Amino acid sequence: MKVSDLKIYDLKEAFGLTLENLDIDHPQVAIGDLEKEIKKDDKPLVWLIKNDAPEAKSSYRVSQVSALSQPAETVAFLDSSGDEGPNIPAFVSDFIMNKGIRVVNTGQFGWQNQILETVRKKWRVNVLGLGDVGGTLLTGLRLMGHGIISEIGIFDLDSKRRRRWTLELGQILDPNVKDYPLIREIEMEDLFDCDMFVFCASRSVPQVGSNVADVRMIQYESNSKIIVPYAKMARDKGFEGIFAVVSDPVDQLCYRVFHSSNLDASGQFDGRGLRAEQVRGYGLGVMFARASYYADWHQIPFENGRAYGPHGKDLLVVNDPLHYDAALSENLTELTVNANLEVREAGYKPFIAPALSSGALSLLNTMKGKWHDSAVMMGGVYIGCRNRLTQTGLEVERRPMHETVQTKLNHVVKVLKTYV
Repeated sequence: MKVSDLKIYDLKEAFGLTLENLDIDHPQVAIGDLEKEIKKDDKPLVWLIKNDAPEAKSSYRVSQVSALSQPAETVAFLDSSGDEGPNIPAFVSDFIMNKGIRVVNTGQFGWQNQILETVRKKWRVNVLGLGDVGGTLLTGLRLMGHGIISEIGIFDLDSKRRRRWTLELGQILDPNVKDYPLIREIEMEDLFDCDMFVFCASRSVPQVGSNVADVRMIQYESNSKIIVPYAKMARDKGFEGIFAVVSDPVDQLCYRVFHSSNLDASGQFDGRGLRAEQVRGYGLGVMFARASYYADWHQIPFENGRAYGPHGKDLLVVNDPLHYDAALSENLTELTVNANLEVREAGYKPFIAPALSSGALSLLNTMKGKWHDSAVMMGGVYIGCRNRLTQTGLEVERRPMHETVQTKLNHVVKVLKTYV
């Protein structure tokens, strides 16, 4: 796609679409001409804003007019209650609701490139770390990745383990499937030659039987030390794909990746590393799956249920964002948070469901542009919510919310900021 394929109009005086400092040619038209242009083809619209806050996203998608007047960098953006939106022509509103619109932030470095960003049809995925989670996740990607993943690169510091998984995964085959992802060994220098980099490396997992209330936070400091060099490597390589964090605690590690990648040689934040929306955390998928499991088991209504927040003790499970029931939601939250302890009490490490629900399935849904649960930057932290990656950017689900849910979300943000 070229810039000429996009409909970008200087309509600041008309209804707030601005093109300040845009270094491309663009037509200046009357609203009547714009209506004709929009109706005669399917070319996308771009809405420009300016927010130079360090954690602000470079671009994102909205499909609700009301979202254009909401600050997308706070968790209040998840709540669509009582929104009105800017006063714009009906034909533009219809376009936004039917096809969505890309919002591009001119306050971020390299924002011009985001105007042309599209989602690829076939993905090249590289995975680092071949432990219990990494191996299970890879198995899921091999089995379910046909049609969307072209190849999977495998790396681990243990070359024998790397070789073993390359051989084993390459020999998983259903004769009725013709386009399984190619499995190949890669070297460290090849890690960011891909569209999605998946970080599964980890240290210091407490042994089964240890009396640990929240295993994930025990891993924070040790896994932070592991992940930072890869964040800097992504910066040095000019990586433009998705940096997917699967290792615990995913939400806190996501921020560490984002921040570390944006530090220059002197340690100053310069905003020239990974964009906020490039980093994503994959831990909430299993929490929603566990909440659904316990809701079924205990016959708790959960048709409109959602999970928000971190993959850990500060998780927020709600029976329904709008029709919030405190007793039901708090019960489900407690059951979900303690689900991993039940597996450990049975004598096993709880890695199968996380590797598949949070890992393989959520990663595949990201690539396919489908709704799923993962952590994205919001409110200056990475926080889990339902979202999807579309041809016009990252879109988070916005729903009417009970005020108690919004209050609890604000509390979760405060907790996560203690790690920033």
